[in-house]
Amino acid sequence: MKELCPCMETPFAWKDALDPDQFTVLCKYLKLGSVSAGELLWSEGENSDSMALIISGRVQIMKEIGFPGKQMVVGIYGKGSIVGELSVLDKSPLHVSAKALENVDLFYLTRQDLDKLSGKHPELAVKILTSILSLVSIRQRNTLERLANFF
Repeated sequence: MKELCPCMETPFAWKDALDPDQFTVLCKYLKLGSVSAGELLWSEGENSDSMALIISGRVQIMKEIGFPGKQMVVGIYGKGSIVGELSVLDKSPLHVSAKALENVDLFYLTRQDLDKLSGKHPELAVKILTSILSLVSIRQRNTLERLANFF
């Protein structure tokens, strides 16, 4: 009997794109982590090479504004959401900070592990990258819509 990956129980962006065998393969590349309420997952300007799939809890995403020490909340994400995805796509410093609003459990996928997965399972990697790009596109559209409504 196949052992199920815990991420199979969490609805998220890749869920519809992957079959159970692909989930089993993906699980070999994910690393489990947790962050306590109030702790930062990362700070704007840091370098990172991983993204996270939220298994439980909520994460607040913040952007520094023009006043020293001030940030604006740009999103709150919960179970099933993916955060930090841009750090896997490019090597730029993080453009936002992320803080756990409550205790958070996550699966991390590093750029290095995604590269390994791409070499061994290219079809699976294409599905994951397509899902990430779709997510980025949706978030960009939503941001532009909010910006347009602001003015």
